[in-house]
Amino acid sequence: MLLVLLLAATNAVAAATTRISAREGGADDGKAGGLMAKHNCTPKCGNIDIPYPFGIGSGCYFGPRFEITCDQSNDGSTATRLMKTRMLVDNISLTEGHLQIRQLVNRDCYDAQGKPIGEDQSSGGLSVIPPYTISSDKNRFFVVGCDTYAHFVGGRGEQSYTTGCISVCKNNPTQYADSFDKNESCSGMGCCKTNIPPLLNNLTLKVASYENHTEVHDFNPCGYAFVVKMDQFTFSKTSFQYLNKTHRVPLVLDWQIGAESCGYAKQNNKTFACKGKSDCQDKPSSGYICLCNPGFQGNPYLEDSCEGIPS
Repeated sequence: MLLVLLLAATNAVAAATTRISAREGGADDGKAGGLMAKHNCTPKCGNIDIPYPFGIGSGCYFGPRFEITCDQSNDGSTATRLMKTRMLVDNISLTEGHLQIRQLVNRDCYDAQGKPIGEDQSSGGLSVIPPYTISSDKNRFFVVGCDTYAHFVGGRGEQSYTTGCISVCKNNPTQYADSFDKNESCSGMGCCKTNIPPLLNNLTLKVASYENHTEVHDFNPCGYAFVVKMDQFTFSKTSFQYLNKTHRVPLVLDWQIGAESCGYAKQNNKTFACKGKSDCQDKPSSGYICLCNPGFQGNPYLEDSCEGIPS
């Protein structure tokens, strides 16, 4: 099922969770972990830093699309969500304009007779709205299995892009996968990968099999397809076992402030987001991010936050 990121989304939180308010956590200095929230706003959800322009609670974020909700379960665990959706956030980077989320692994599994088993998770997808796009620099599309092919269709406005790859093998490739060079370990035998187009707003995945894994069932009853942060997955002798137990993998979104270029945004001091000793950097997808000036560190979206780096 597509994970649709809508401002109007109001997915219900389970009864066993409590939403952490903007004023909890004692974050009056806003400098936890070197990442800064607005004054008197919660700087963390669990162990995840929430720097402005993102924020928890009214008055703590730049705009509604930067709202973070922090849900705490009875067992003490927390879930950091973008806006009021089920999209789980693992990390927010100010300097790169990245936001790391957790995305489902799609799988296609069979029994020894070639009959599908388990819940149908062979297709899925992701859809985001501005200021977010799916990062083409940080993510790759992987297909893993010995009788597996998969494709994805990505969208950018009214434009559509399709790509995919095929992964086949007669013997268990994980037995010798670790002997491959890291850059060659995913080259079509048990694993294949491909780049994704830039500036995508959405993608849908579909994974399938030629012979329902009947010829390779002893060591590979499932095929997998997923988009993942590229440094978070390397095909190895444990990959089949790892993916069998893994339901979500990290994926990176790009984000930016607004849709204006730096030159245009600077003309309006009231709405220009870069504060103090900081400057503006244009993003390829339109919009911009803010960076502290060279020799300074802090949060460029907050007044007087960019401070000189001690020598």
